[in-house]
Amino acid sequence: WIRNNWGLWQGSRLHHFFKAKGIFLPDDMSEIILTSYYRKLKGIEIQLEEQIKYYQEYWAKQKKK
Repeated sequence: WIRNNWGLWQGSRLHHFFKAKGIFLPDDMSEIILTSYYRKLKGIEIQLEEQIKYYQEYWAKQKKK
């Protein structure tokens, strides 16, 4: 729902924000959004840059395989 209704496939400001951060897949964008929201609700530090780094490293490893 988030991917489709928040324009994560293309065109939205949120999509462009994540692309500029090196996150290109809507599934990864959705996961970061949901994880961040959960952490906010629980009073846990969001650690956005660490979340982004996780996906960047994951896909870099996949590309090498």
